[in-house]
Amino acid sequence: MLAQMPTPNFIRSQPGAPGAVKSGGSTPTSPTSPGNPPKGPSAQASQALSQLEALRNNKTYAVLREYIVYAGEYTADPQHNINDAPALLIYLVKNLYKNYPYLAILCNG
Repeated sequence: MLAQMPTPNFIRSQPGAPGAVKSGGSTPTSPTSPGNPPKGPSAQASQALSQLEALRNNKTYAVLREYIVYAGEYTADPQHNINDAPALLIYLVKNLYKNYPYLAILCNG
């Protein structure tokens, strides 16, 4: 969610919208006025993506590395926006919670 809200006044709702978080770090944006779109991600979004990327090399999360990489790349792709959040959630639920069939309701709409 943070990656798609570069400022409290702006939500990335279209592919390629300004304010995207990019893998490897982006220059955080400063708050903008309501009529001006942000040029970069919020500091919180950049920090969250950096923390997610740090998990890639954490031995504790080694079994989840594939999903951490996928979530990080998906989030950092500027073509993804807030409308794509359900697709990421569905992917993670289907792959990480296979033994919880009642969660299928999330995946079937």
